[in-house]
Amino acid sequence: MKKNKVKAAVIVLSGALTAMHLYNRFISKAATSNHRLTDAKGQYFNWTHGKIYYTKRGTGEPILLVHDTDPTGSGAEWSKIATILAKDHTVYTIDLLGCGRSDKPGLEYNNYLYAQMITAFVKEVIGERTDVIASNLSSSFVISAQALEEFLFDHIICINPTPIEQLEMIPDTHSKLRKGLLDLPIIGTFLYNILSSSLHLDAIFKEFYFAKAQHITAEIKDTYYEAAHLKNSRGKYLLSSIFGNYMNVNLKVSLQKINKPICIIGSRELERNTEYLHEYEKINRHVDVTMLSGAKNYPQLEIPEKTLKVIIDFLNEEFYS
Repeated sequence: MKKNKVKAAVIVLSGALTAMHLYNRFISKAATSNHRLTDAKGQYFNWTHGKIYYTKRGTGEPILLVHDTDPTGSGAEWSKIATILAKDHTVYTIDLLGCGRSDKPGLEYNNYLYAQMITAFVKEVIGERTDVIASNLSSSFVISAQALEEFLFDHIICINPTPIEQLEMIPDTHSKLRKGLLDLPIIGTFLYNILSSSLHLDAIFKEFYFAKAQHITAEIKDTYYEAAHLKNSRGKYLLSSIFGNYMNVNLKVSLQKINKPICIIGSRELERNTEYLHEYEKINRHVDVTMLSGAKNYPQLEIPEKTLKVIIDFLNEEFYS
């Protein structure tokens, strides 16, 4: 009787794992069928931990655009402003390691890894000091990179950077468990595909990404959905590091080291965002915060004209460092 129960349990478990595996394979193909990202023409930078996809357009002083750090993210986050910036600048957009069209190795992602990646890209691809615009969590990598390499950037612009107190959360038992589950071969990929499903992504767009639902186009949603599932849904390794709090860092020390103006663009529609962003001003007197209405996480997509005005005004300022 006991052997029969064990045998039955093994059969049920095997069947469940097979079903999950088939579902994972189906999602990997179906989610990328619109080719929103794969049809784009770009180049690859061969970095230590994998190939980094990037685009280059325009002429003039260089500017690097760094999208938010999320498995759904890609250089497409800058689609509403990159072309306009390229009229006066050489504009570089990258897909961060673990995101979009770049490689997605199964490693532990952290702040220092991305700071190294950005530093290497500036030195080896751009080849000179550059202006930079970073979004959300990626702002912390840019600040860390600048603190390590004083002459890496000229103008630094951060859009809705992650709150300082949130970045101070360190891995604990619960966060490590979340990371461990997502890192599992079949079950973890299945959980990731649920978390990055079209239905779940739609809810995230409405609650966090955009202030007004009418601004969310099918093209934008398809692009984010596709980015999450490129490379056989291996974006799960980045998500597991985010869930595990491995991406966080005490940013105060790095922020205090920077002795040049930093422009922060914030969205009023994000809860407590004004309070959070003014913490950056308290830490470094060179930080200037501009709050915009009509957007949530991504004003560069939702209110590009307003966002561009702040960006261009700041880029036109001259200062010495």
